[in-house]
Amino acid sequence: MRLNIFMVCISTLSLEILRPLGRGLVTLADFRVHNSKEKDEIQMVELMCALIGEKGVFYVDIDEKKPVGALKNAIRTENPNKIKCSAAKLELYLARKGNAWLSDSEPSAEQLEQGKEDDDIKSMLDCKPLKATRSIQRCMNENQMPAPQEEQIHVLVVAPISAVPRFVPEKILTISPDSNKAETVERYETLSKTLAKQEQVESLSNAICAILEGTFEVTPFVVLESSSGMGKTQVAFNLNATGNFDVFYLWVDNVDDKGQDISAAYTSRTNVFSICLNNDFELTKNLRDSTGSIRSLQGTKYLWLYGFIHAALLGKNEVDNAVRSREDVEKALKERATSGKKPFIFFLDEFPREIDRKATSSNPVAYDRKRRLRLMLNVFRSFGLVVIVSSTSGTARNLVSRSSGSRNNLDYLWCIVHPFLPRTVIGNDIRILPTVLQDIIANSRPLFAWKAIEYMRENPWSEGSNTANYLNALVGHLARIFADMKQKQYHEFIIGQLCLLLCSSYRADDGKVNLIDSHYACLDEKTTFRLILKGYGHLYKVEGKIEADEAKIEAEDRRTWKCRSVFPHPANDVLLHLVIDHPLKYQMYLMGTV
Repeated sequence: MRLNIFMVCISTLSLEILRPLGRGLVTLADFRVHNSKEKDEIQMVELMCALIGEKGVFYVDIDEKKPVGALKNAIRTENPNKIKCSAAKLELYLARKGNAWLSDSEPSAEQLEQGKEDDDIKSMLDCKPLKATRSIQRCMNENQMPAPQEEQIHVLVVAPISAVPRFVPEKILTISPDSNKAETVERYETLSKTLAKQEQVESLSNAICAILEGTFEVTPFVVLESSSGMGKTQVAFNLNATGNFDVFYLWVDNVDDKGQDISAAYTSRTNVFSICLNNDFELTKNLRDSTGSIRSLQGTKYLWLYGFIHAALLGKNEVDNAVRSREDVEKALKERATSGKKPFIFFLDEFPREIDRKATSSNPVAYDRKRRLRLMLNVFRSFGLVVIVSSTSGTARNLVSRSSGSRNNLDYLWCIVHPFLPRTVIGNDIRILPTVLQDIIANSRPLFAWKAIEYMRENPWSEGSNTANYLNALVGHLARIFADMKQKQYHEFIIGQLCLLLCSSYRADDGKVNLIDSHYACLDEKTTFRLILKGYGHLYKVEGKIEADEAKIEAEDRRTWKCRSVFPHPANDVLLHLVIDHPLKYQMYLMGTV
């Protein structure tokens, strides 16, 4: 009876699996194999994918029971020209909005198809990537996602940045000061020994120490913002002379300044930094809005700028041609800390001005420049390094974005603005001058005072000289020099000087670029203050003692801070006002009408 039942069961099997042996019988193993195949029936799913930073979308057909690692392989196979890394290095994220898939009619989807990211996409990428060992089906079930349908985007693909630079310079990448300009550097270093003891330097040192001792999720930076000739460059040497820090000076504008010979002393260092920056921007610009963000940099393993930072930390004279890794920099920082070396500070002098004054999205050149500047600033901050930015414009403090680095919407300390700088120090050879001339020099901005001292050394004042005539000749000489320094933005210079002549002040329409970039105004604030970044990207001002952790700081006035520029009081910038108030021929020359 049992034999008959068994034979009936066998007879119900499809003829396809009846593989007779020598005696025409079917084995039990054959039965088990077929039964297993019925249970493991393939369930294909069509997933619409978007490669971050690239235009367009594409689909992949795959069995949803396959692991995510298999999906990575399929994605790479589908995009051989766009994805150069191994499939294992891809990061995959679900394109989910709540518990639903991203509809292709959503603005976020339209941005994706243009190779861009909005805040919704960035929040999707802020999650943990899918594990390669988990099945696709399990990943969807764990996130309570419905079955994929048409007119949806399902998977976001992030490819790592290539580790191979596109341009390898043949010449040696020297970052030491130019030996033929050693005298210039020595002059700054000599002066710093006196200025390092001034109250303004101590105040700035305290601000830096607050950053170093803080527990900030995103490292704030320091901004020295004032017009030309106020002594911003000298501050780098003053801080180094305090003995509390190792300051690495870097002129970043890559354009020689007529008024500052220090730029020529660091030409090689500037050029090397520019090469590294340009290489890295080409490698990272496909990240679109995320280019130069701290978060994206912390996930980038190889950059030319890492090699630059590594060489600076080790005190090398040259940057190695080989691409350095992020791990190398982290190791160098750890070794400095364990060996008890002083904190390392990068001083970025003459931070470039942003091109456009309104929105950068409509101007590709301006958009690229803004992302390049963000990369320039944040590559140091991504390691928690303190960065001091010297600038005659508001570009640096306004390089804010939702992708700045914080993973929450809390307000946090963005930067510390230090507008008040050390005054001029009178040398012994100037003390022989009449008291009135000494006071004029001592109460003028350092650059003007230095130019006046150069004139006085070439045209010495002697006993019995007419002080008024001597001063007239001096001011006439300076008027031509000061106007010539502003040839790049001459029309703005004229407007600014007119405002100065009328003793007016103004609030700039565009807070990113102030007119102090083109003439001799300064910020309205006279003491150090902080700018707190709100969760939605606006800045508000806080004064008082700097706290170690200002992630949850509250302020009485949380209105968005607006930059206001004013002109220095005559008592604090005597030579500038003397030039403006000089006899008519010099006024007319300076105003551009002669």
